[in-house]
Amino acid sequence: MLNAFIIAAFSFASVSFIFSFWTKNNCFFRFGALCILIFAVAVFSGNKQITFFLYAILSVYILKTELDNAIYFYLVLLPVFPLAVSWSIGLPGIDVLIILNHNRVLLLCLFGPLFLRLLGRGIPVIDPAKSYSGVADRLILFYIFIECFTHFRDDNSLVAARNSILVFIDIWLPYFVISRSIKNVDTALVVVVYTAAMLAVLSIIEEKVFYRIYDAITLPMGEPFKLMKLRGGKLRTFASMNNPLVLGFFFALSFLVAVKIRSLLRCPIYVPLFLGALIILGVEASGSRSPLAANFIGFLVLIWWFFGRQFVKKTATYAFIFFILFLVWFFSGGIDLVLQLDNEQGTFYYRYELILNSMHLIKENLLFGSSPAIFLQDPILMNSIQGEGIIDVTNTYLFLMLKSGIFSLLAFLGIWLTVLRGLYVVETPEHTASILMSVSISTMFMLFICSPILFVPAYFWILIALSIGLIRRYSGGVIATSQAKNLIQRSL
Repeated sequence: MLNAFIIAAFSFASVSFIFSFWTKNNCFFRFGALCILIFAVAVFSGNKQITFFLYAILSVYILKTELDNAIYFYLVLLPVFPLAVSWSIGLPGIDVLIILNHNRVLLLCLFGPLFLRLLGRGIPVIDPAKSYSGVADRLILFYIFIECFTHFRDDNSLVAARNSILVFIDIWLPYFVISRSIKNVDTALVVVVYTAAMLAVLSIIEEKVFYRIYDAITLPMGEPFKLMKLRGGKLRTFASMNNPLVLGFFFALSFLVAVKIRSLLRCPIYVPLFLGALIILGVEASGSRSPLAANFIGFLVLIWWFFGRQFVKKTATYAFIFFILFLVWFFSGGIDLVLQLDNEQGTFYYRYELILNSMHLIKENLLFGSSPAIFLQDPILMNSIQGEGIIDVTNTYLFLMLKSGIFSLLAFLGIWLTVLRGLYVVETPEHTASILMSVSISTMFMLFICSPILFVPAYFWILIALSIGLIRRYSGGVIATSQAKNLIQRSL
């Protein structure tokens, strides 16, 4: 345990010093010191309540500073601390009403007071309908309503009420606070790369020494030891995420920011090259393949944006035509070739079979889906059981259709399309919108090939909040009107 703490502390301090040097900002060194302090208290005390008390003290400090600081602290503390650690306040009545984990503790301590503070300032809960943020607000609230409805459908009243509160905490609380209070999205993106660099260093070390550092840190806190996962004879590192796929997902988000970090920091060319290589090595250590494909898609978006938006429009047209031709080829016999070229683990075939085995469930429960306890026991879907004895719904959109129906899926897709449209029309310095757009598109692609496990949703809701915050800041959130209407307004 002591060795694990020393390695983690040294890695955090080193990365913090490097980022402080690059950015000429001591806040990154303070971030590293804070992480080491919380690690030390959590590990050597073995008491979750003491760590909870530290967060409460931090929230008091945050209330006296700028709102952005709370967001930066949240973005740092969320990935670097063991996310799977469950929390218990110790009060029976409270423990029944709410299930706490590391993310929710951070949200309640850092964002809870800020949520009330924003409401006290008269910030509207929902923006006007004629704005991108207003459209996103309404779609997110509708999505939350559908999720709460499904909880009351599947569970008793007490459990459903508790889960509905958790949905509000997990989705609306971070979205509202970040989108309304963020002033400098560039700094937030740099903070994300900073935390990714710390985890990448630890992941590389874990792979080389075949030893999971975070397990030694979480064991004193009551977390059970996790089974080793191997791929190709190599250890799949978890770091703090408790799952290699979630770690790879976080690295995928960070890589595209690292590629463009030169425009955010005004730093030498070797900085993005070094950070990009470091994060790619972290992805390789996690053994996750889908982040590499997602990074490729997002990188193409950055290239298109670099050549200009007219080029994007032309390329999108040709890409759409190519996609239609690909679908025709695919369903007219090309699928047989793809299945023959699939690897020994059946990566593509399993996803294809999963969709086929789910179609009858979608038709039977099209509007609002059905409980996972029901559709996961379906005899036809049981044909998709993996070697571990589970049905891994490796498609977030398919999972939404099965669980909550078409209304939930349309709301979810509508949120992403609103974000993409807003980022496309907004004019921002330093290409921040292009970075967020590339990350959003790669995230949408990743959600198509991975399941919404553990803390994957926490990160894509943060991404949506940062994007809406950027749109609100630089465009006022107003949806672009036609040129004729603009001319009429100018003449008046």
